[in-house]
Amino acid sequence: MRKFLLKFTQNIENYKIYHIIILFTTVFIILFLNGIYHIREEHKVIATQNRILITKEIDFTISSWFEARIKNLENSAKYLSMDDVLEDERILVAFIEVLLNQHKYFDAIQVLVPDEYFYVNTRKANDYHENPIFIHKESQLNPMETPWYLNTKKNMQTTITIMDKHATLLKETMNICTPIQKNEQFKGVVCGILKTDSLFDRINQLDFPQNAYYFVNNTEGKILAGINKPDFQKELEEIIRLNMKSDFKFIQKKIVMENDVLTLTKLHNFDWYIGVGMSKEDIMQESAQKVTSHAIFLFLCFLLLLLIINTAHTFLRKRVEQKQKEYEYMLSHRSRISEIGKLISGINHQLKQPLNATALVVSNTLDMSERELLDKQTLEENLKLCQKSITLMDKTIGIFRNFYRCSEEITHFKLFDCIQSVLHVKHVDLSRHNIVVEVNAKEIASIEVESIENYIQQILLVLIQNARDALMLEAKNFPKKEIVQKIHLSVFEEFGRVTIDISDWGCGVSKEMNSTLFSEFKSSKKYEGSGIGLYFAKKLAREKLMGDLVLHNRFAPTIFRLTLAQSLSYKES
Repeated sequence: MRKFLLKFTQNIENYKIYHIIILFTTVFIILFLNGIYHIREEHKVIATQNRILITKEIDFTISSWFEARIKNLENSAKYLSMDDVLEDERILVAFIEVLLNQHKYFDAIQVLVPDEYFYVNTRKANDYHENPIFIHKESQLNPMETPWYLNTKKNMQTTITIMDKHATLLKETMNICTPIQKNEQFKGVVCGILKTDSLFDRINQLDFPQNAYYFVNNTEGKILAGINKPDFQKELEEIIRLNMKSDFKFIQKKIVMENDVLTLTKLHNFDWYIGVGMSKEDIMQESAQKVTSHAIFLFLCFLLLLLIINTAHTFLRKRVEQKQKEYEYMLSHRSRISEIGKLISGINHQLKQPLNATALVVSNTLDMSERELLDKQTLEENLKLCQKSITLMDKTIGIFRNFYRCSEEITHFKLFDCIQSVLHVKHVDLSRHNIVVEVNAKEIASIEVESIENYIQQILLVLIQNARDALMLEAKNFPKKEIVQKIHLSVFEEFGRVTIDISDWGCGVSKEMNSTLFSEFKSSKKYEGSGIGLYFAKKLAREKLMGDLVLHNRFAPTIFRLTLAQSLSYKES
């Protein structure tokens, strides 16, 4: 369970969170660009829909506006067709006055009854009994020869006629005229006169988008209202005429100009067309504004998400590092306990020999004293032998004590003495297996270092134990093979760094083991070993000694190379 937790935390630590951030950023950019493209396309679709909706709204406004007036006028024509109304001009004048003032649908009312009279509002413009051929002075028009009268009489239905200039109103007007019939016989025409501006004033009250404009044109392509720029109106009329000439029966048509996009729609029941246009530049600018606002919002969200991810990653990494330090401390303690256990037998052998020698000298001295054979010279020699044995035991105990002392104190010492202390600890164990350790003593004698001696000794002990295990395993696997039972230590200094090579001619390191040799849970021994010796040795070399531990050669000989700073205090400064 502990291994699983350690492996899990290590995987979290080694997980490439920033690779995910880079991948997420790439996906975000792709989605962002895709979003911009779709927003622009959607905005174009919305702009087209807006033009169509505006056209329909104008169409509805004009149609309903006209229908109310046409219905009012047709009801008036029915009233006028009743008995005695047309014959009694007083009733007619009273009715015209009511028609003008009740709903104020019209700017003027005209009633023309052939061979009888022609009324404009409540004023009698002509009496055909007195003047059969009436010509209006200002306009020089005969009312009975005007389009509004002739078309209405011919079609026997309500008509709408545009007059360039009304004789009384002196403005462009729309004459809505309906026939007066009695017993299905034509009796005359009643017209409601509207200033063209009044219709377009009503349209202008509609709520249009700021970047949209409208216009109304007739079947000849002439723009009746809506455009206040003469040059643009002239250009627009020319384009409309060309499109209407190529397709004069269309109900709705899209026209793309150099800088504008138009939608031209035929009005219901009228020979007029409603055009709604939008500037391409305005559309693109509005689209760019929306895209920019969305982009800023998405970018801020993305930055916030990155901040959250980075904060979560930092928090998780610190938690992992804290847990890893706790587990590494536990594993380090386990490693030290394991090393102590392995050296217990060595300690026994190291102390047993001087203890036996001391006991023998003391026993011999007592025996000689009892037989009165002990002289002063012999006593002094025996005491010196005891003193030598005690000094040896004290040295051995001191080495073991210093070796396992958890001290990170930086001291100045000779590297040869440090190596000799380690070899002294392992002397009995190595001698028991006939393993010889070679050291280039002359080259090492002059090398002095300023470092943490305790950590150097621990690393050397791990490497010497591994070399011993490799030699023993090779001897076990190949009992008839002549094996070089030796471990070679070579030391050299260069550019302020010290390099120690530990070589052996044992079983070597396989290619499979090479890639995971210094990992936390890899053991170089098949049946025993904690698997953490080399890991912590490398960790100590890197983090505490400003150096490194690497496998320099895999086989024949196997060489582990330890490098460290010669002056650790200088490196730290």
